[in-house]
Amino acid sequence: MTNIDKFIKLNLSMVKGEICTVAGTSFAAVLCAITFGQIFIAMVLMGVSIGFLFKAYKKLYYTTMYGEGTLMYRTLPIGEEEMTAAKVFCGFAVSVAWQCAIVLGMAVGIILLDVGLNTGHSAYVIAEVMEKLPPAGNIALIMFFSMTTASFYRAAIFFLMVTWYNCRIRVRRSGAAKAAIVTAYLALSYLGQKFGETIEENFAVGPFIVVLILGSVLNIVIGAVACKLSVKVMKDRYCAE
Repeated sequence: MTNIDKFIKLNLSMVKGEICTVAGTSFAAVLCAITFGQIFIAMVLMGVSIGFLFKAYKKLYYTTMYGEGTLMYRTLPIGEEEMTAAKVFCGFAVSVAWQCAIVLGMAVGIILLDVGLNTGHSAYVIAEVMEKLPPAGNIALIMFFSMTTASFYRAAIFFLMVTWYNCRIRVRRSGAAKAAIVTAYLALSYLGQKFGETIEENFAVGPFIVVLILGSVLNIVIGAVACKLSVKVMKDRYCAE
């Protein structure tokens, strides 16, 4: 087992509780919404799921690198490239677990709808909406690819934001810097949405699939750039402090 393998295993062991909670609550949230029409309960469960998702990111990206575990991590025989790859991979794994649980909840919910095990008007509304989507068999693979690339993008961007902020000298870690990070993330999300809308407006054939494919490529490109920038930031500041 190489150093990076051990590093990945160490990081995953620290957030295994969060991964289980994220997957379980998101699965239950989707099942409650689709099968039983309990939208309020579903929103609460999904809120808990997202909260634990960010808690896992905090453990991976902040606590172990800039918080309580800093001294231990700085003594590990691993370079900035390997550290970035391992951290982003673990964040990617947490996000994939979250999204896979959502998809599994949708699949189980649809099966239960088909056999008539549902209560609540909203369950029928959701079923009607899903009937209008393209056939699942034609886009399942592309949707899975889109979800996994989105997970990579999310993990890489969050790692870059945390790294950039905490590698700044202490006097520059202000509210303005935090606001700049949030603004940058929202701007990227907005640009991604506008990109999808532009594609839909200009492609008459298969816009849904086209958006998924091009969006996936964009996720990979932005994620890779974010990883490169994270390595550069850590080489400039992290090891020097």
